[in-house]
Amino acid sequence: MTWWGHVARNGAHTSRLDRRQERPDADNVQHKVRLSGIDAPEIGKGKKDPGQPLGTRSREYIQKLVDGKPVRVEWRERDRYKRILGDVFVADEGGNETWVNLAMIQAGLAWHYVHYDKRKPLVDAEVEARKAKRGLWADKNPRAPWDWRELQRERQGES
Repeated sequence: MTWWGHVARNGAHTSRLDRRQERPDADNVQHKVRLSGIDAPEIGKGKKDPGQPLGTRSREYIQKLVDGKPVRVEWRERDRYKRILGDVFVADEGGNETWVNLAMIQAGLAWHYVHYDKRKPLVDAEVEARKAKRGLWADKNPRAPWDWRELQRERQGES
């Protein structure tokens, strides 16, 4: 299924601009979209929860990619939180499309979520970003968001 939407400037129609997006469709209905095949660093929620390194930078990067631009979302299913799982494409003035999911991995600002997605372009993009030490791959031992979230749950259980 494909639908078209438009992203309002300054995030007016967005929540968490890392990889979970809210997008209005042609009828101006907002949809929560989780970008398929990627997992970006977690953003902090205050002093006690500073988030992961590059979480904010990842959010700013995706915002720069989509802010104020028409988007196309290709999707087939919803996740357990009822978000659309999809591939997001944004077009520039010349009509050339950027696959946002892939761009996030290429920039080193998201992991390829190989447990759920085996697509070769995403696999190759992460391999290349790691070799070039882009973004999170500049760190010797970057922690994947799924491992970071598990650690946070364990810490909350100790409190």
